[in-house]
Amino acid sequence: ITIFYALRYHSIMTTQRAVAIIAVVWLTSITSSSLFIVYHTDNAVIACLVTFFGLTLVFTAVLYLHMFILAHVHSRRIMALHKSRRQATSMKGAITLTILLGVFVICWGPFFLHLILILTCPTNPYCKCYFSHFNLFLILIICNSLIDPLIYAYRSQELRKTLKEMIFCSWFFAM
Repeated sequence: ITIFYALRYHSIMTTQRAVAIIAVVWLTSITSSSLFIVYHTDNAVIACLVTFFGLTLVFTAVLYLHMFILAHVHSRRIMALHKSRRQATSMKGAITLTILLGVFVICWGPFFLHLILILTCPTNPYCKCYFSHFNLFLILIICNSLIDPLIYAYRSQELRKTLKEMIFCSWFFAM
């Protein structure tokens, strides 16, 4: 909303709407997770989760692509007005979002491939070999939550500076 409707953001995104959106996201997550935990052997539930993941991934990719194009067009307009070459900094947010999407696919993809294989070839020996790595897929999912803040920290000069100050300050007082 900030990117597409920057000037109207505060009139569109009220506190009540933000709370409602957060509640819907949490309820959807809790419901889908609970269904998977309770009915993890039911192929219909697995198919729904895989479909939900696929649709969410496609929606997110399309939204990021649209934001990337919008940021690119906006940066070209600014460059045309100011005759400066600041495109790299204006595209930094779009690049960060692309990195986050890539990490999300890498971390969550194997788990959902596992679910797809459960539906399509549960008795195939090659699929069973893939099934044996289920715990690794869960670790990858957890790693996604660990990696995302690191990406933000690495991509933000201000966060890197603050982190360095905290580390050097703690080392100085430890001596």
